[in-house]
Amino acid sequence: MVERTAELRRSKAYLTEAQRLTHTGSFALNTSTGSPTHMSDEHCRVFGFDPRREVPSFEEHLQRVHPEDRAKYVDTLERAIRGETNFDLEFRVILPQAQLKHIRSVVYPVFNASGELEEFVGTTMDVTERKRADEERQAQLWFFESMDRINRAMQGTSDLEQMMSEVLDVVLTIFECDRAWLIYPCDPEAAHHRVRMERTRPEYMGAFGLGLEIENDPEVAGVFKSVLSSSSPVRFDPESGNSPPAAISEVFNIKSMIAMALYPKADASYMFGLHQCSYPRVWTPQEERLFQEVGRRLTATLDTLVVVRDLRESERRLAASRAELAASRVRIVAATDETRRRIERDLHDGVQQRLVSLGLELRAAEALVPAELDELKARLSHTTDGLAGAFNDLQEISRGVHPAILSQGGLGSALKALARRCPIPVNVNLGVQRRFPERVEVAAYYVASEALTNSTKHAHASAVSIHVSIDSEAERESLVLKICDDGVGGADTNLGSGLMGLVDRVEALGGRMQIASPAGGGTSLLVHLPVVTDWQQPL
Repeated sequence: MVERTAELRRSKAYLTEAQRLTHTGSFALNTSTGSPTHMSDEHCRVFGFDPRREVPSFEEHLQRVHPEDRAKYVDTLERAIRGETNFDLEFRVILPQAQLKHIRSVVYPVFNASGELEEFVGTTMDVTERKRADEERQAQLWFFESMDRINRAMQGTSDLEQMMSEVLDVVLTIFECDRAWLIYPCDPEAAHHRVRMERTRPEYMGAFGLGLEIENDPEVAGVFKSVLSSSSPVRFDPESGNSPPAAISEVFNIKSMIAMALYPKADASYMFGLHQCSYPRVWTPQEERLFQEVGRRLTATLDTLVVVRDLRESERRLAASRAELAASRVRIVAATDETRRRIERDLHDGVQQRLVSLGLELRAAEALVPAELDELKARLSHTTDGLAGAFNDLQEISRGVHPAILSQGGLGSALKALARRCPIPVNVNLGVQRRFPERVEVAAYYVASEALTNSTKHAHASAVSIHVSIDSEAERESLVLKICDDGVGGADTNLGSGLMGLVDRVEALGGRMQIASPAGGGTSLLVHLPVVTDWQQPL
C-alpha cells in the first residue's frame, strides 16, 4: 500500500508538472449546479485563483470571464448540460491585475453505469500566446496585402491625378475610414488651403467634392505646423491629446484624424490624411504603421510622377518649339522662292527687255553711220555685241535665280534644260510625268542644280544620272529624286558646302536627303519630298 501510494503521488506530481509546462489545467463540473467539483493547480493559475484555497464557485469563475464573453460562456454550458454533449469554447478572462488572457476549454460528459449524466470533465488551456501570434500574423498579412493593393494602384498609371485618385480609393477601403485626402501645398503660412484630391463615403462629402477652400485660421495653421514638425504620423483622437480643428470639424463632421507630411524631392510638400466622421476613432499602432508606410510609398511615387509630368511638359514645349521652328523654316523657304521668282520676273520684264531695246537701237544707229566713218561703226558694232553678251549673262543669272521653264514646263522640262547646259553628259530618267506642288518642284530643281555644279567643279565627274520617281508605299506619297555621279567622292555636308543648304530646304518641307560619297567612289544623293506636306493641300 505504501508503494502504491508513493507511485500515485509521483504520477500526480508528474501530471501537475506537465500541466504547468503546457499551461493546461483540468477540472470537473457538477451537472446539476454547474459548479466546479475539482480544479487542478494549473487551472487555478489560469483563472487567477489561489490553488491552496477551496474550489471557487461558478459565480466566481463567471466574474473572471470577460463581460463581452459571459453570455456566450453561460449559453454554451447550459446547452451542453441539456444536450449531454461535449463542447469546445474559446473566451477571454480578466485577472485581478487587469491582465487579459485567452482561454480554451474542452469539456466532455461523464455517464454512470446506468447511462445517466454524472458530471463534466475538461481541460483548460491558456492560448494567449497563440492568440497573440495569430493576431500578429493577421496584422502582418493585413499590412502586406494592403501594401500590395497600394503598390498596384500606384503602378497602374503614369498620370499623377489618376494615381492619387486610385490610391485614395484603396486607402479608404483598407482603413475603413470615412474620408481620405491630400492637401497641396502643405503650407501653414498660406491664407487658404485647397484639397488636391479626396475620396469619401457618400454621406461624408468633403472640401474637394464641395469645391471649398479651407481657411487657414490659427487652429488649422497649428495642425499644419504640428504635422510638418513630425517625422511620423500625427494622431488627432481621444487618446492622443490632440483634437482636430474645431471650425473645420464642425463643417466636415470630423471626430478623429490622422495626418502626415509628404516631401517629394521634385515638388513642394503635401499633407496626407484620414478622417473618421462616424465615431471618435482611436488609430491603432498597426494602422499608424501602415499609414506611415503608405505615405512613404506615396512620396516616392509622387517624386517619379512629378518628374514624368515635368518631362512631358518639357517635351510638349520642345515639340511646340520644333513645330514653330519647322514652320519658320517653311516660311523662310517660301519667302526665298517668292523673292527669287520676283527677281526673275523683274529681270525678264524690266532689265532684259530694256537691254533688247537698247541693242536694237544700237543696231539701227550702226546702220545709219556713213561708210567713211568706219571706226565709229566698228565701235558701235563692238558695243552692240558686248550688250548682247551681257544680255546672255543676265539670262543665265535669271535662270539661276528662278528658271522660268520650271514654272512653264514643270520639273521634267527644267531638269532636261539643266542637263543640256551641263558641260558633262547627264542622263535624265523621268519615271513620272505629272506636275507637283510648286515648292516641291523648286526644291527638287535646286537639289539637281547644286548636284550638277558639284559634280562638274569639285567631283571631276565624267557622267551624271538623274532619276525621278514616286514612292507611294510610305504613309504619304513622296517625290523621289536620285542623282549619281562617277566623281572622286568625299562630299560632306558638315564642311559648309552648298549641300547643307539643300538639306535645310528639303527638311523644311518635311522631306529627307541621304548622301553617300565614299572617297573615290562617286557621290549619290537620295531625296524624298512629301508631295502633300503639312502646309500644302493637294492640287
